[in-house]
Amino acid sequence: MLAILTAELAWPTVAALAQAGQAEELASQEKGEHKKIKAAVSLFEEGQTNAAMPLLKDLLQKHKDNQRLRYFYILGLSKLNKREEALNQLAIFLQKDPGDPEGLLLKARLVKDPKEAEALKRQALALGYTQECLDKLNAMGGVDRIHRKEKTSELLRKHPFCPAFQITQGLAIMAEMDYEEACDELEKAAMRSQAQPGVQGFCYMKKAEALNCLGKSQEAIESASKSINFFQKIENSDRLPQFLSASLRVCLRRSYDLRAAALSAKGDYAKAAQDLEKAIAINPDKRLLTRAASLANRAGQYQKALQFADLAIEKQHGERADDLSAERIKALIGLNRHTEAVKAQSDMLIKCPNDTALLAERASELIKLGRYKEAIADLNKVLQEKDQKDSIRCLQLRALAYRKSNLSSLAAADEQKIAALKSRQR
Repeated sequence: MLAILTAELAWPTVAALAQAGQAEELASQEKGEHKKIKAAVSLFEEGQTNAAMPLLKDLLQKHKDNQRLRYFYILGLSKLNKREEALNQLAIFLQKDPGDPEGLLLKARLVKDPKEAEALKRQALALGYTQECLDKLNAMGGVDRIHRKEKTSELLRKHPFCPAFQITQGLAIMAEMDYEEACDELEKAAMRSQAQPGVQGFCYMKKAEALNCLGKSQEAIESASKSINFFQKIENSDRLPQFLSASLRVCLRRSYDLRAAALSAKGDYAKAAQDLEKAIAINPDKRLLTRAASLANRAGQYQKALQFADLAIEKQHGERADDLSAERIKALIGLNRHTEAVKAQSDMLIKCPNDTALLAERASELIKLGRYKEAIADLNKVLQEKDQKDSIRCLQLRALAYRKSNLSSLAAADEQKIAALKSRQR
């Protein structure tokens, strides 16, 4: 009866991303910035597309990975009849979330070829909606996220016991960042779907996402665990419901991902890494592999961290993003593979030669290898920076390198500087 309404919709906020281990996406976002996002959405809801678009464009340039912003921006372009530009933005959107039913439906409305449009609608239907639900939503004027709450409220009044509309309502509320109410709606939908484990699994998966946004980690773990159990029941069943077959693995992976986020927020990095490993076994993408490497490092599982980082680099054809290289270096240091660590650090420093933290880190590794002259050169460069925040540690390292090099007077001078800095901090 009910299809998975969406494969993997992420509505990033600072709290959600921090819980999900993706804080880099909006880590620097101030409260004022968050208000701008809500203001842009409100302008859309009020029909003020022209006023909303400049604000959305500016926000999207700062937060390129925010799918919610991109969706609204695409919607605005389509409303302004900028079809080609909308399709270009939609290609970026669907590259990240190829199974997003609403993105597919929006593309179906924008493409010129009727056959392509029909194929996109069928694909969205397989991923997301039953024909009954889709027909009713289309009859109400479409499935645009910004209008969904209003439309589904009316549908729920007519069909008060329909889980399809209850879930749609929960997602609409979730889009407005009212996560408490969204949890209530999704719980109701789960209760109305007792005979459909796939539907229940989806409800608890989305509820776990909302709970992570609220910072309720333990409840999120419990909800994600329920969703995993329900999805596994279907996976192990002889009769797999047709409406779930296209999305089951994606949703199971998402559930492991959400539980990992909650476990990580509680500091249980080892279990979080285990869940991400299960998610990776379903589909090893770069984002999951990078997070898994980070969690494995934090759990002290350096060999696993190195494997995750190397696999991620392999998947992007040898291109080493800074986040992956950093996790790889941490793993090498943890494994006492200092020569390899120095080489990896040196490779990174080619791109950013004035990265003082990386220079200090390389100096520490060079000292372990007995390459004191090189270590001193790195530390001299670091300590020349006026705003160096970790001066004491760098002076300690340089003093150690001097001692190891039998330069006792220079070591003593650094030790005096350390004592002076410590006395100022008291």
